[in-house]
Amino acid sequence: MGLTAVVENIRLSKVFIVGHAKMPKAPVNMSMLRLLPQFYRDGYSFGVETLGQFGFYHREFPKTMSSIGNSSFFLSMAVANLLSTALFNIVNETTSRNEEPSWVADNLSKARFDYYCLPLGGFSLVNVLYYIVCIRS
Repeated sequence: MGLTAVVENIRLSKVFIVGHAKMPKAPVNMSMLRLLPQFYRDGYSFGVETLGQFGFYHREFPKTMSSIGNSSFFLSMAVANLLSTALFNIVNETTSRNEEPSWVADNLSKARFDYYCLPLGGFSLVNVLYYIVCIRS
């Protein structure tokens, strides 16, 4: 998420330099290739996570319960999507006070998605640290 925040910060600085802050549909002269590393990372991590979780369920569950293992994978994805939506709505409501646009406003030129990505990166860091603590014990 830190990489996403950096790319968004670069995009916003170009928006403000050119003066497109009040024009949400104005194009920004920026290469789409800046997004390629984060898309590669997201796709790779999702693929590895999916295979790892399916492998875990097939190893740990008895053969007669393999469909429950598959169902628990999709249930975890559904819960994660619900939590993501709830977090998005909380950030939108919390940061849109005082007549200022929220971090996740509809106008991408006024929104601050880089600020939104930093707490998500913090959550990911805490998750990795918790994982390291768990595997060492």
